[in-house]
Amino acid sequence: MRIKKKLLKSKTCYYLEHSIRDGKKVKKKEKYLGQKIPVDIDKIKKNFVDELYKKNGIWI
Repeated sequence: MRIKKKLLKSKTCYYLEHSIRDGKKVKKKEKYLGQKIPVDIDKIKKNFVDELYKKNGIWI
């Protein structure tokens, strides 16, 4: 999991990116964080991972 910075129309936006392996393929999922990195990033990371793995039927 990483925080990705994108430049869109001269504004910096931050995304949370996580890679999930699906057989031989790797899928990347992103969640928009905003123009500033939130203070409660750890809580957002945990919720994002839980949401992804529950959605894909993978339990960790």
